[in-house]
Amino acid sequence: MIGDFLNFAEGPLLWIIFIIFCMGILLRVVFFIFNIFTSNQTTNSHFSIKYIFIITIRAHLGIELYTLGIKAQQFAIRDKYRMSLECIAQETENSVYLVMRSGFDALCVEHIDTKLPIRIMAYNIGSRRPLGIGSASLALLSFSRDDEIETILEANKLRCKKHNNMTVQKLRSLINLARKFGYVFNEGNYMKGVNGVGVPIYNHQGNVVAAISVAAISERIDQARSKKIARLIKSEIVLVR
Repeated sequence: MIGDFLNFAEGPLLWIIFIIFCMGILLRVVFFIFNIFTSNQTTNSHFSIKYIFIITIRAHLGIELYTLGIKAQQFAIRDKYRMSLECIAQETENSVYLVMRSGFDALCVEHIDTKLPIRIMAYNIGSRRPLGIGSASLALLSFSRDDEIETILEANKLRCKKHNNMTVQKLRSLINLARKFGYVFNEGNYMKGVNGVGVPIYNHQGNVVAAISVAAISERIDQARSKKIARLIKSEIVLVR
């Protein structure tokens, strides 16, 4: 039953809340316009003030409900993969991150730190980056639909350039490599001397909803080891699903 709720919260619940919010706003706008054209001028002013107030309150409540739905989705995915993150961290002895898409950003919702003296703080819980910057963030971008990728690249091109001068052309090249190998190997693209591996998480509709990444100094994650880490992450994701 818990598993069914988590699956529901990952997709349908968020969409249901969003659709109710949109329908509520639409109906109130239509009702407001109808009263403007069917009331006399004096009454019309009263309707205007009244229903502008109502629409404002309803819109605020709708936004709050939508935000609550997003939070529910984040908690559901975080709880669902918590044990997997711990297993990956224990096996690799490196820092592990769970990241979700939030608009054109990647949002860190969980982080398991390594016990080694040298630690990589690629993300803090709650921190954001433009999609494409970092291993998990690049996994979210690379395995999205082609039309989504183009929209994101255009929206984030100036923001990404602030991160190690990352260009759209460079991102396209990294996306092609990620799709070729089935995972992201980030070789110092975001932070010099720091490598990472990112693997996407899909929902039951086949859409990318999150990603898991492992980050460490370059000596601990090279090309050969990145393959093993990617296999480990993928196996943990499969076990959860």
